[in-house]
Amino acid sequence: MAPWRITNMDYPHRNSRWNRIKIQSLEQKTIKPRIIFIFHISHFNFHISTRMIYLQLFITFFKIGLFGFGGGAAMLSLIQFEVVEHYGWITVSEFTNMVAVSQVTPGPIGINCATYAGYLATGSILGSAVATISLVLPSFIIMMLLIVFMTKMKNNKIVDSVMSLLRPTVVGLIAAAALLLITEETFGVGYRDWTAWLIFIGAFIATKWLKLSPILMILSAAIIGLIIY
Repeated sequence: MAPWRITNMDYPHRNSRWNRIKIQSLEQKTIKPRIIFIFHISHFNFHISTRMIYLQLFITFFKIGLFGFGGGAAMLSLIQFEVVEHYGWITVSEFTNMVAVSQVTPGPIGINCATYAGYLATGSILGSAVATISLVLPSFIIMMLLIVFMTKMKNNKIVDSVMSLLRPTVVGLIAAAALLLITEETFGVGYRDWTAWLIFIGAFIATKWLKLSPILMILSAAIIGLIIY
């Protein structure tokens, strides 16, 4: 029996009509505050969970912006790990689509991906704004400090040594980002979509040796995709 229920022992003349009305009124006064309290608790938990998503989004993309050396392409492996594997905000297929859309839209690919992922994670424009600002903020702060530092440390051997080690690291991050996109969603089940492989190899050759414009390559791939698929 619920602790707020009123029994016959509390009211010996419970069966009288007047007493029944009084008992029902007391029970309603007791139950109603409990319902309101439970509603407020659930509403409070909803707001907390929503705010936590935005906080996690800010921390995640601030961290990506802080350690994403080498530009947007080098950030892709970090973004993929955080938003797909760690938090599960988007799927592998959605990540692949996100990279494709970010490539064909103006602006750096890293910022475009942050805007896209922020919206998918929260379902709101505010999520896009939080992810984009948090990604750019570390670069803005660090660049302001480095401008002062680098002007004072020109032709310094220590600085040159650090930069010589960062360059191959950036190349490795870009290569890792490219390998992460080689998935079954892109190249078919069992990686047997030979049409996708031919387009991939053709785009690589045309960009590397024929020096075709990346914009032209993207438009050509889109037209070929419409025709073939």
